[in-house]
Amino acid sequence: MTKAKDAKWFKGLVKLEKTLTGTISWICAIWFATMIACMIWQVVSRFILNLSVPWTDEASRYLWITLCFIGAGAALSENDHVEINIIASLLKNMEHEKKYALARLSDIVRYVILTALAIFLTYLWIEFTLKAMKLGQTSAALMIPMTTPYIIIDIGMISVIIHSLFRLIISVVDHESIIDPQVLKGGEESCI
Repeated sequence: MTKAKDAKWFKGLVKLEKTLTGTISWICAIWFATMIACMIWQVVSRFILNLSVPWTDEASRYLWITLCFIGAGAALSENDHVEINIIASLLKNMEHEKKYALARLSDIVRYVILTALAIFLTYLWIEFTLKAMKLGQTSAALMIPMTTPYIIIDIGMISVIIHSLFRLIISVVDHESIIDPQVLKGGEESCI
């Protein structure tokens, strides 16, 4: 019998997640470069050219918000979020089989909670965005509709939902890998 992790659908899912993460990473890199360019232009125009360019500050702020929310899903996929890994310190003295089972269970519980929380927050934020659309407010300097940055936050939260579902499925199906290998290592380096 074929293991689920060797199934075509599972390999396709893992490949889809890697492709999506790569695409998001490139988008974030472009956003980051654009944000840096806006900040450099703001400094150059203010201190060298003695000009005030009001849109650069607002553009940099919205690009940073976009970068954070769009990049959150990719960071989740790569397990790059800051975390308090108390499980690692509790498991470091256990025998390998128990450590593995508890670490796997903690990953599953973590992604179930994260998915539920992300769905709830996305629902609330979409409601807020729809209410904001009715107001028709624009930003002060860029004069773009305020719903534009709100929609970007919606997209970022949907990305977190997608990636947390990917991680949940992978942690349930792939019995031989733990998403957070630091838990299995134990020791002081995993307990920051």
